Formats: sequence, structure tokens, C-alpha cells
Amino acid sequence: MKKTVISFFALAVCFVILFAFVSCGDEASTSHEHSPSDWIVGKDPTCKEEGEKHLTCTDCGKILQTEAIEKLTVHSSSGWIEDKAATCKVPGTQHKECTVCGTVLETDEIPMPTEHTPSDWITDTESTCTEQGTKHKECTLCNDVLETDNLPLAEHVYENLACVGCGRSYYAEGLSYTKQGNTYVVSGLGTCTDTEIRIPPTYKELKVVGIADGAFSGNTAITEVVIPNNVTSIGASAFEDCSSITKIEIPGTVTTIGNSAFHRCKALKSAKLPSGVTVIGEYLFSGCSALVSIEFSPNVTSIGQYAFSDCIALEGFDIPKGLTEINVGMLNNCPSVREIVIPEKVTYINASAFSDCRSLKAVKIPDAVTVIEGGAFSGCSGLRSVEFGENSKLTKIGRVAFCNCWGLTRFIIPDKVTLVDVGAFDYCSNLTHITVGKSVNKIGSGVSGANSVFSNCVKLVEIYNLSSMTFSKGSATDGGIAEHALNIYTPTSGASKLHYTLDDFVVYIDGDTCYFMDYIGEESAIVLPDNFEGRNYTIYNRAFASSDGLLRVVIPSTILGIQNVAFINSPELTICFTANYPSGLAKNWNSKSNPVITNWTYGKHLPAEWETVTEATCKADGKKVLKCAECGEVIESQTVPAGPHTPSDWKVESEPTCKTAGVKYTECTVCGERLDEASIERLPHTPGDWVVSVEQSCKEPGQSWQFCTVCNAAVDHMMYEKLPHKESEEKRIEPTCKDDGLKYTECTKCGDILSSETIAKLSHNLSAWEKVSAATCQSGGTEVQKCTLCKDVINTRQTAVGFHSFVGDSCSVCGRGYSQGLKFTVSSDHATLSGLGTCTDTDLVIPPTYNGLPVTHLDDGLSSKNQITSIMVPDTVTGITWYFFSACEYLEKLYIPDSLTGFGSNQFGSCKKLTVYCEAESLPSGWSSEWNMANRPVVWGYKIGE
Repeated sequence: MKKTVISFFALAVCFVILFAFVSCGDEASTSHEHSPSDWIVGKDPTCKEEGEKHLTCTDCGKILQTEAIEKLTVHSSSGWIEDKAATCKVPGTQHKECTVCGTVLETDEIPMPTEHTPSDWITDTESTCTEQGTKHKECTLCNDVLETDNLPLAEHVYENLACVGCGRSYYAEGLSYTKQGNTYVVSGLGTCTDTEIRIPPTYKELKVVGIADGAFSGNTAITEVVIPNNVTSIGASAFEDCSSITKIEIPGTVTTIGNSAFHRCKALKSAKLPSGVTVIGEYLFSGCSALVSIEFSPNVTSIGQYAFSDCIALEGFDIPKGLTEINVGMLNNCPSVREIVIPEKVTYINASAFSDCRSLKAVKIPDAVTVIEGGAFSGCSGLRSVEFGENSKLTKIGRVAFCNCWGLTRFIIPDKVTLVDVGAFDYCSNLTHITVGKSVNKIGSGVSGANSVFSNCVKLVEIYNLSSMTFSKGSATDGGIAEHALNIYTPTSGASKLHYTLDDFVVYIDGDTCYFMDYIGEESAIVLPDNFEGRNYTIYNRAFASSDGLLRVVIPSTILGIQNVAFINSPELTICFTANYPSGLAKNWNSKSNPVITNWTYGKHLPAEWETVTEATCKADGKKVLKCAECGEVIESQTVPAGPHTPSDWKVESEPTCKTAGVKYTECTVCGERLDEASIERLPHTPGDWVVSVEQSCKEPGQSWQFCTVCNAAVDHMMYEKLPHKESEEKRIEPTCKDDGLKYTECTKCGDILSSETIAKLSHNLSAWEKVSAATCQSGGTEVQKCTLCKDVINTRQTAVGFHSFVGDSCSVCGRGYSQGLKFTVSSDHATLSGLGTCTDTDLVIPPTYNGLPVTHLDDGLSSKNQITSIMVPDTVTGITWYFFSACEYLEKLYIPDSLTGFGSNQFGSCKKLTVYCEAESLPSGWSSEWNMANRPVVWGYKIGE
């Protein structure tokens, strides 16, 4: 039975298989129709072979039809493939090929680079502490050397006070010294070229105990100074203007440091003075603009004028407790100093002591201080509080003492102050209240104008007057203290009308009048209330002026108005109105055009700074949020992109050779990403023999090269100095009066001049003056001096305009006649000139005759009011009486003929412009010895017309 069942099952299986073959295996069978598919690509065609496509039955999968696909007619081109790289000397080659069959489709040339490709610096020789090494850059393509340079000297390595490399002394050598008794002081740099100066403790076996005044002043190369323990004093201006010093070590043995010792050491960042220095001199660190900190003994008893002025980076400063006086300009213009404590013993604060300390916020004046001098705190724009004790002894607040202290809002003048000097509170533009102490009897000059004390204090609306002075609202007298006052009250009359709220608002309330005056808090954003004590208010002049740190103010719609320049000097402030612009806005209410938002609502946030929630890594993004500065709500969040990677140490990808650089890289140790790549300097070349390229001579230096035996690159280059010249005996070219001479030597090999010295030209041998042209009555003559050697004219001069040359009764040159109208006296045989008569000539020509008689004498003198500039005396005259010409103050020239045998004394007293021309060759014997007492110039031997 069991076998029968098995046989039946086998028979059933065979029947099923047979049925399947009958249904799909015979195309002729009508029991199944094939359902053809779309064409199926069995093999893609290429440019070399046909492809194949076929149809199959979608039911049984039988292939129903097969067809060939034609070969492609177009090759598939690759990109450019480099065959040979271009170098700086040879172009390269490249081709494109079919990506299927490999057929070369196109070839082209790769042009040579227009410039070399420089390598990194390659060290040729390492530096030592005495000799600079060398390095070069070369083209990575052709290996040509492109650039050479020296390496910096290596640092000295000292052992036992000497460099192990060069033996140089640890201490500076070449410094100059001055002996003082049995010791020395350093007096200057001498021949020392060190930039790090280590002063030795001894010199010539004697101690070095000091540094002289101005020893290193003005040296800009010194960077560091080490002073030994023997030194006890540093002189005045010893390191003044040493602008490169960054460090100076002062030993504990120093007890004296002179004025200006470190003045304008602009690179010095810190300094420490020994405990033995108890007096800090004038200008000691003035102008040390990089100085951040200074240490000195609390036992210091005196700090000189401007000792730390212009230390603009100085942040902290501890005033020694032993000081009794703050000197002039001690911390002038130290804008980074934030806090000072004035010692209790100080009695006097001098002028400009803390001026322009703009970061100073508060100061307490000790009771012992009696005077605050002019400008002591001027320009301290961040100063918010000045505090005095109840027992303050202050009697005077000097000129401009608190000028430009914009941060002050209240000030109480102590009871013993008698004088508040001119400009003391000028431009304290946020000052709203001042208390005038009991003893004040003078504020400024007591009048208005240039002697103002409270100029531009437009918010000073309240005065609490404890003094006997009387102030009137709106008055410009008494330094303008009450010019803007709204409330003046005394202990017996009135009360303060300024209110200080818990929100740090300052408000002035007088009946229904209400002004918002100031905000004195530290918040970056504030919301003003709808009213104060039920009163709507006006925002006062400069209410938010110079509001550092305030970013936003929200103003309600209930305000009555905003006065002028309410937001001046607050550039970061945004003004938010809860409605549109209110009425009552002054013309210049927003004078600096601060940003304005209208219809602001309380849902609008004020962004603060971004805060990091999750740090980004190289695998995961981070997150940061922006919060509201007022409520802390997150306004916005942002994803911080992943990164940065964590770099590994350098790994070598390819080793360098002498021909090519190697390659190294770093990768992220977290994610494995490749981060950076750099070249590894090539291995050193294998140098061959030296090859001479230029022979050495006395005209040319020699050159030789050394090339690598592996790659033929230039490895080293050597220059040889020129050979010495062979000097000849001295040769000579003699000088003349026209040209310099020369003595010289020359090289007997190449002919180059080796030494030369100019022999100065000979001096000209001057002749006597020779007349070239004679002077006439209309023009001067010309005279020359010649050299008797070369005959050249050396000097030329013009002679003065001459005298008339009379022929008959007229001048042969200009035609004029003798002067007319002169006064004469007559004797039997001659005539005498006795005055000008009616003659008005300034060029006076005395006639030789008068009424037929010869004019032989000049007598009585010429009047003092004449204008005569020239006089010709005729050759008939034999005598002239004394003082005849003495009144002729305009007389410039006088001609005297050789006929004159008698000449009286004192002739030329007033003739300061006169030159006398005498026909005689020398002084005639008959002339008075005092004829020329005035010592006027005389030309002897003068001939008219020659």
C-alpha cells in the first residue's frame, strides 16, 4: 500500500512538469501567447564593437528577439592627460584620448610657466653665534636658484660667563666708564653693539657702582638691560628715549634714580623699583605708553612732577601711604587707571595730578587735603562720585579742577572752602545739584563771561546754599552757578526738589512741573514710567547725555515733551516710543540722530550677546542662542557648524631627495580627515669639485661654483677678492692758475688710478688796476685787474660818475655851462666866491672868472640848507678858507685842482657821503693838516677825462 502511494505521487509530479513544457516551451503551442517586453540592452555599443539588445516575454522571461546595436561613430573624449610636465625651460605635452578604446584624439603643447615656481627656503649653511648661515629659494621645476639670503645669527650659549661658541663675555664689552674715586660708573655705550646690555659688576678690578646721567639716552637699539648688584644709583635721563627697551632688571642695591631716567621708554611693559628707592623723580616713567604695571616700595615719601604722565596702558596704581602731597601731573593722561586711593596724610593735590584719567569712577578726598589745584581732575569724564568727609579741611577748589567731568551729577562743596576758582566745573554737563559750603565767599571772579565756573552746566537746576552769598535764578554772575537754576534753597528756606527713585531715575518735581533729569543706574535698557507721583513729565536738556552703556530707553506716550540735545554723546542708545512721536519735541531733541523706534511694544526684545549652548566639534554641530538683554528669553538660536578638527602630528607621505621635496601632512585625530599638507625640504646636495667661472685679477673678483654630482644643481658659490694692484711711483701734473694739478699713482698692470691728490690751482698774480674807460659827467668808468700769468681779467670795477670836462664855457660831454647866480666879492685883481647867492644848482660848477677877473679864492662858506651833491673848483683857485664845505650834508663828490696851494681846516664836518677827488698826486705842503679832520675818502692824482 505504501509503495502504491509513492508511485502515485511521482506520477503526479511528472504530469505537472509535462504540463509546464506544453504550455510555455513550444512556440507553436496555442496554449500560451508571449507578452514582449521593451528592448533590453544586453551590451552597450562602443566605438570598437557592436552592442546587443533583445526582447523577452514579460511572463516567462523567454528571449523572443535579438538585434545588434551599431558601433558608436563618435569617440568619448577624456580630459587633457599630461604626458610631459612643462618646466621653466621646456614646454610640456598633453593629449586627449577615447575613454573606451584609448585612441589618441588630440595633442597639444603645455606652455612654459611665465614665472618660476619658488620653493620654500632651503638652508645651505646653519648660523652660528658669530657667522650668519645662508639659505636660498629655487624653482621647483627647473632648480634655478631664485633668491639667496642670510639666516639670523644664532643665540649665544653661555657657560662660566662666556659663550661656548665664540668665547664672547656674558657681560657687555666696550661700554665707556668714568672713574669716581675707587669705583667706576657707566657713562655710555662706547663701542658696545649689544642690544641686550648686561653691565659687568667690575671694571679694571674696581666696582661699577652707578650709571651716569644720560648714559644710554636716545639709543633705540637696546632691548634689555641687566644691572649688577654693586650699582647704587641710576642717573637722570640714563635711559630716556630708549624706545625699544622691553625689560630692565634693577637690583635691590639701587637707592637713587634720577629724573627722567626712563622717560619715553615706549616698549617697557612693567617695572619694579627696589625698596631702597624712597624718592621717585620727575618724569621718571612719563611717556612709557606700554607700561601696564609698576611696583615700588610703600615707603616712598615723594613722587616728582609728571612721574607717570602719559602712561596710557597703566591700569593699577597704589599711591604710597607716606605721601603728603600729590605732585603736579603725577598721573596726567593715564586713561586706563580705574581706581586710586589718596592717602590720609595728603594735604595738597597739585595741578593736573589726575587729569584725563577717564576710567576713574570714584574718588574720596581725605580730610587733611586743604587745596585741590587747577585741573587736578579735569577730563575725568567717567568720574561719578567725589566724596568729602565731614571734617574736610579743604579751603580752595582751583581753576578747571573738575572741568569736563561729565559723569558728575551731584557735588558737595565742603564747609571750609572759601574759593571756587574760574572754570572749576566747566562742562560738567550732567551736574544737577550742588551744595555750596558755609565758607564760600567767592566763585570765579564774581562776574559773567570768560571767568565762568559752571559753563555748559545746563542741568544744574538745584543749589543748596549754606553760604552767606546770594544767588539769583538765571543770573550769569558768580561763575554762572545759578544760570540754569530752578530751585535755590537754604537750611531755613525751601527744600530739595530733586528725587532719586529706586530705579535710579533723577526727577525734578515742583508743583505740577516735572522734569526727568537723568538716569544714574547701570542697566543697559530701561523703561520710563508713565508718570512720577501722578505727574506727567518732560525729558530735560541733556537728560541722557553721555550715558555710557545704555542701549535702549523706552518712552511712554504720556510724556509732555523732550528738550534740546537730550541724547547727545550717547551713540549706542536706541530711543523707543510706545506710540508715535509725542508732541512737545524741541527742534534739536535728537541732535545726533540716534535710532528711533515708534509704536514699540513690550513684546519686543533687546538682543544681548550670543551665548554658546553646545560647543561644535569636527563631527557634530554646536548650538548658540541669542537672549533678550531685559528678560532673558531666547530670541533666536543658531547651529554652529562642526569644526575645527584636532590635528595630528605631521606624517610623512613621501620622503625628500636632493631633486624633489618630500610631502608631509596632518589629519584630524577624531575623524581622520586630511587637514594640512606641506613640503619637506629636499635632502642636501652631493657637492662636486669647484669650477672656476671667472678668473681672479686686479680688476675683477674671481668666482667659482660647486654643483651637485647627482642633479647638477648649483650647490655653492664662492667669490674671491680682487688681486692687489701693483702701485707705480708717484706721478705729477703741475698746477696752473687756471687748472688744479694732480699727483697720483697707478697700477702698473691694469692702469687704474690707485691714489690721487689734487694740487690746488696757483693763485692769480694780480696786476694794478687798469683803466678801460674813463668816467664822464654822465656815467662811471671801468677798471680791471688782470693776471700777469694767464692775462685773464680777474676783477672788474666801476668807478664813480666823473666831473664835467669844460671846453670854453660849456661841458664837451653834456653841454652845460658854469653855475649862475653865485655871490662874489671883487678886489683889484681877482674875485672871491663868498656864497651861493641865487644859484640853486645841486651840481655846482664854479666859473674860473667873474666880470673878467680870475676867481682865486673861496671864502665865507656855503649855507647849511643847500642841496648840493657835486662841486667842481676851477684851476684858477689857489686858496679856500676853513669850514667852507662843512655845511654841505648832501655833498657826494668834490673836485680840487692842483692849483690850490692853501686849504683851511675842518672842511667836511657834515659831508658824510663825500669823496674828494684831488688833481694833486699827494698832499700839498700849504694845506692845513686838519683840512680833512672828518677823514673823508680821497682820490689823489685824479684827472678829468682820463
